[in-house]
Amino acid sequence: MLGALVALALWCGAAQAGEWGFRVGGIAVDETAADALAARAAAQATGRRAAWERFLAREAPEAAARLRRLPESELDHLVEGFEVAEEEITARRYRATLTVLFRPEAVRALLARELGPGETIEVRARFASPAEWAELRRRLSAIPVVSRVELRGLGAGEARLALTLFGGAARAEPALAAAGLVLATDGERRSLALAPSVAAEDRARD
Repeated sequence: MLGALVALALWCGAAQAGEWGFRVGGIAVDETAADALAARAAAQATGRRAAWERFLAREAPEAAARLRRLPESELDHLVEGFEVAEEEITARRYRATLTVLFRPEAVRALLARELGPGETIEVRARFASPAEWAELRRRLSAIPVVSRVELRGLGAGEARLALTLFGGAARAEPALAAAGLVLATDGERRSLALAPSVAAEDRARD
Protein backbone atom coordinates (compact mmCIF):
# COMPACT_ATOMS: atom_id res chain seq x y z
CA MET A 1 0.00 0.00 0.00
CA LEU A 2 1.66 3.25 -1.18
CA GLY A 3 2.38 5.80 1.52
CA ALA A 4 1.72 3.34 4.32
CA LEU A 5 3.92 3.56 7.35
CA VAL A 6 5.54 0.36 8.50
CA ALA A 7 5.07 0.27 12.27
CA LEU A 8 8.22 0.18 14.36
CA ALA A 9 7.84 -2.81 16.66
CA LEU A 10 9.01 -2.73 20.28
CA TRP A 11 12.18 -4.64 20.97
CA CYS A 12 11.69 -7.06 23.85
CA GLY A 13 13.50 -9.85 25.66
CA ALA A 14 12.20 -12.42 23.21
CA ALA A 15 14.10 -10.76 20.36
CA GLN A 16 17.14 -12.39 18.92
CA ALA A 17 20.22 -12.17 21.12
CA GLY A 18 23.23 -10.28 19.81
CA GLU A 19 25.21 -7.09 20.12
CA TRP A 20 22.89 -4.85 18.13
CA GLY A 21 19.56 -3.14 18.54
CA PHE A 22 18.30 -2.15 21.96
CA ARG A 23 20.04 -5.02 23.73
CA VAL A 24 23.49 -4.82 25.37
CA GLY A 25 24.92 -7.99 26.90
CA GLY A 26 28.01 -9.22 28.68
CA ILE A 27 27.97 -6.58 31.45
CA ALA A 28 29.88 -8.00 34.43
CA VAL A 29 28.91 -6.47 37.80
CA ASP A 30 30.30 -7.07 41.30
CA GLU A 31 29.07 -4.91 44.18
CA THR A 32 29.21 -5.05 47.98
CA ALA A 33 26.81 -3.21 50.28
CA ALA A 34 25.08 -3.40 53.66
CA ASP A 35 22.94 -6.35 52.51
CA ALA A 36 22.24 -8.43 49.42
CA LEU A 37 19.33 -6.27 48.23
CA ALA A 38 21.40 -3.10 48.40
CA ALA A 39 24.29 -4.84 46.62
CA ARG A 40 21.96 -5.98 43.83
CA ALA A 41 20.52 -2.47 43.42
CA ALA A 42 24.03 -1.03 43.22
CA ALA A 43 25.02 -3.69 40.67
CA GLN A 44 22.00 -2.93 38.50
CA ALA A 45 22.81 0.78 38.57
CA THR A 46 26.42 0.06 37.60
CA GLY A 47 25.32 -2.31 34.84
CA ARG A 48 22.74 0.13 33.52
CA ARG A 49 25.35 2.86 33.20
CA ALA A 50 27.95 0.59 31.58
CA ALA A 51 25.38 -0.74 29.08
CA TRP A 52 24.23 2.76 28.19
CA GLU A 53 27.79 3.91 27.47
CA ARG A 54 28.39 0.85 25.30
CA PHE A 55 25.09 1.41 23.51
CA LEU A 56 25.99 5.02 22.71
CA ALA A 57 29.46 4.08 21.46
CA ARG A 58 27.93 1.49 19.16
CA GLU A 59 24.73 3.17 17.95
CA ALA A 60 25.16 6.93 18.35
CA PRO A 61 28.84 7.86 18.86
CA GLU A 62 28.19 11.43 17.75
CA ALA A 63 25.93 11.90 20.81
CA ALA A 64 27.97 9.90 23.32
CA ALA A 65 29.79 12.84 24.90
CA ARG A 66 26.50 14.63 25.63
CA LEU A 67 24.38 11.67 26.65
CA ARG A 68 26.70 9.37 28.58
CA ARG A 69 26.17 11.31 31.82
CA LEU A 70 22.39 11.22 31.96
CA PRO A 71 20.93 11.54 35.50
CA GLU A 72 20.13 8.18 37.08
CA SER A 73 16.40 8.87 37.05
CA GLU A 74 16.39 9.53 33.30
CA LEU A 75 18.62 6.55 32.58
CA ASP A 76 16.36 4.30 34.66
CA HIS A 77 13.41 5.38 32.48
CA LEU A 78 15.27 4.18 29.37
CA VAL A 79 15.69 0.63 30.70
CA GLU A 80 13.01 -1.97 30.02
CA GLY A 81 14.61 -4.77 32.02
CA PHE A 82 17.54 -7.07 32.67
CA GLU A 83 18.49 -10.63 31.84
CA VAL A 84 20.76 -12.20 34.45
CA ALA A 85 23.39 -14.95 34.13
CA GLU A 86 26.12 -16.31 36.41
CA GLU A 87 24.42 -14.80 39.44
CA GLU A 88 26.12 -15.15 42.84
CA ILE A 89 24.54 -13.69 46.00
CA THR A 90 25.95 -13.64 49.51
CA ALA A 91 24.93 -11.71 52.62
CA ARG A 92 26.55 -8.48 51.39
CA ARG A 93 27.78 -9.15 47.86
CA TYR A 94 26.15 -9.46 44.45
CA ARG A 95 27.91 -10.71 41.29
CA ALA A 96 26.37 -11.42 37.88
CA THR A 97 26.60 -10.91 34.14
CA LEU A 98 23.77 -8.70 32.90
CA THR A 99 22.07 -8.12 29.59
CA VAL A 100 20.32 -4.74 29.58
CA LEU A 101 17.22 -4.17 27.43
CA PHE A 102 16.46 -0.56 26.54
CA ARG A 103 13.01 0.86 25.71
CA PRO A 104 12.89 1.58 21.96
CA GLU A 105 10.39 4.44 22.08
CA ALA A 106 12.13 6.24 24.94
CA VAL A 107 15.58 5.86 23.39
CA ARG A 108 14.41 7.03 19.97
CA ALA A 109 12.73 10.07 21.52
CA LEU A 110 16.00 10.96 23.27
CA LEU A 111 18.03 10.51 20.08
CA ALA A 112 15.55 12.68 18.15
CA ARG A 113 15.93 15.40 20.77
CA GLU A 114 19.73 15.30 20.58
CA LEU A 115 20.33 14.55 16.90
CA GLY A 116 17.35 16.15 15.20
CA PRO A 117 14.69 14.55 12.99
CA GLY A 118 17.17 12.64 10.84
CA GLU A 119 17.83 12.25 7.12
CA THR A 120 15.76 10.15 4.73
CA ILE A 121 17.23 7.80 2.14
CA GLU A 122 15.37 5.63 -0.37
CA VAL A 123 16.28 1.97 -0.81
CA ARG A 124 15.03 -0.99 -2.84
CA ALA A 125 14.53 -3.90 -0.45
CA ARG A 126 14.91 -7.27 -2.16
CA PHE A 127 13.64 -10.58 -0.77
CA ALA A 128 13.06 -14.12 -2.01
CA SER A 129 9.93 -14.97 -0.01
CA PRO A 130 7.26 -13.46 2.25
CA ALA A 131 9.20 -14.84 5.23
CA GLU A 132 12.34 -12.94 4.17
CA TRP A 133 10.29 -9.76 3.72
CA ALA A 134 8.87 -10.18 7.24
CA GLU A 135 12.34 -10.80 8.68
CA LEU A 136 13.78 -7.77 6.88
CA ARG A 137 11.02 -5.55 8.32
CA ARG A 138 11.52 -7.01 11.80
CA ARG A 139 15.23 -6.22 11.71
CA LEU A 140 14.67 -2.70 10.44
CA SER A 141 12.25 -2.07 13.31
CA ALA A 142 14.91 -3.00 15.86
CA ILE A 143 17.67 -0.62 14.65
CA PRO A 144 17.93 2.32 17.08
CA VAL A 145 19.03 4.92 14.52
CA VAL A 146 16.19 4.07 12.12
CA SER A 147 13.43 6.38 13.32
CA ARG A 148 10.92 5.69 10.56
CA VAL A 149 10.31 3.24 7.72
CA GLU A 150 7.90 4.29 4.98
CA LEU A 151 6.66 1.84 2.36
CA ARG A 152 6.47 3.62 -0.99
CA GLY A 153 5.94 0.66 -3.30
CA LEU A 154 5.64 -3.13 -3.12
CA GLY A 155 6.01 -5.71 -5.88
CA ALA A 156 7.10 -9.29 -6.38
CA GLY A 157 10.38 -9.73 -4.51
CA GLU A 158 10.99 -6.01 -4.07
CA ALA A 159 9.81 -3.08 -1.96
CA ARG A 160 10.63 0.59 -2.24
CA LEU A 161 11.33 2.03 1.23
CA ALA A 162 12.18 5.43 2.65
CA LEU A 163 14.35 5.09 5.75
CA THR A 164 14.79 8.03 8.12
CA LEU A 165 18.00 7.75 10.15
CA PHE A 166 19.34 9.72 13.08
CA GLY A 167 22.83 10.90 12.18
CA GLY A 168 22.09 10.89 8.44
CA ALA A 169 22.99 8.61 5.59
CA ALA A 170 26.51 8.07 6.90
CA ARG A 171 25.04 5.95 9.71
CA ALA A 172 23.04 3.75 7.33
CA GLU A 173 25.57 1.14 6.27
CA PRO A 174 27.12 0.29 9.68
CA ALA A 175 23.75 0.34 11.45
CA LEU A 176 22.14 -1.94 8.85
CA ALA A 177 25.16 -4.26 8.75
CA ALA A 178 25.05 -4.71 12.52
CA ALA A 179 21.43 -5.86 12.14
CA GLY A 180 22.29 -8.48 9.51
CA LEU A 181 21.25 -6.36 6.53
CA VAL A 182 23.37 -5.53 3.47
CA LEU A 183 23.16 -2.10 1.87
CA ALA A 184 24.62 -1.89 -1.64
CA THR A 185 25.07 1.36 -3.57
CA ASP A 186 25.13 1.64 -7.37
CA GLY A 187 25.45 5.30 -8.26
CA GLU A 188 22.38 7.01 -6.86
CA ARG A 189 20.51 3.76 -6.24
CA ARG A 190 20.63 1.79 -3.01
CA SER A 191 19.47 -1.79 -2.53
CA LEU A 192 18.85 -3.59 0.75
CA ALA A 193 18.66 -7.31 1.54
CA LEU A 194 19.20 -9.78 4.34
CA ALA A 195 22.84 -10.79 4.74
CA PRO A 196 23.43 -14.20 3.07
CA SER A 197 23.95 -15.96 6.42
CA VAL A 198 20.72 -14.49 7.82
CA ALA A 199 18.75 -15.39 4.69
CA ALA A 200 20.08 -18.96 4.88
CA GLU A 201 19.00 -19.26 8.50
CA ASP A 202 15.57 -17.91 7.59
CA ARG A 203 15.16 -20.49 4.82
CA ALA A 204 16.31 -23.27 7.15
CA ARG A 205 13.59 -22.33 9.66
CA ASP A 206 10.99 -22.65 6.89
